[in-house]
Amino acid sequence: MKFHQLSLGRRFRYREEPYRKTAPLLGTHERTGEQRVIPRSAEVTSTSDDPASAASIEGASMLNAEAILAALNDCHSACMRGFSSLLDADQLKDVNIILDEARMDFCRALGFAPGMPK
Repeated sequence: MKFHQLSLGRRFRYREEPYRKTAPLLGTHERTGEQRVIPRSAEVTSTSDDPASAASIEGASMLNAEAILAALNDCHSACMRGFSSLLDADQLKDVNIILDEARMDFCRALGFAPGMPK
């Protein structure tokens, strides 16, 4: 199966090593605790696990995703407020574009849906 098909909290094997899926693009090694970015297309082998605990971890992660997006949006707003007194209108527009692109890159890296609210 492909890595993206695993639900959060699920145990799996990747390159003969045991991991648990802890984020849309992250696996945490079961023995060392080291986190590793795993491509969505990577072939993995799901290992037996308690579906109830995986579901509760997935629900908790979704709450964390909402908190992360809220904090990111607050940061963006604070930056724009701070820059508004330092930059002219054209510069402020450029900064806003750069910050919006950085926010989208951040969200894509975490596997959040594009078009999330600002």
